[in-house]
Amino acid sequence: MAKLAVQGEPRFEVSDAEVKRGGRSYTVDTLAELSRTYPSDEMFLILGWTRRACFAPGMSQSEWESLPHW
Repeated sequence: MAKLAVQGEPRFEVSDAEVKRGGRSYTVDTLAELSRTYPSDEMFLILGWTRRACFAPGMSQSEWESLPHW
């Protein structure tokens, strides 16, 4: 479904990093991995602030904001 959403848009890429990682996977881990893999790319994560806790349980706002571009 994600591939269909960005089909024909060369500026977007779908990653299967979370699937390949296996087990429990938190978005914050994926963001850190993508930042290491593509250090010169500008990336965006769009979500409501209240949903942030679902992606990184126990992570403080300052820790979240310390991630590059997130």
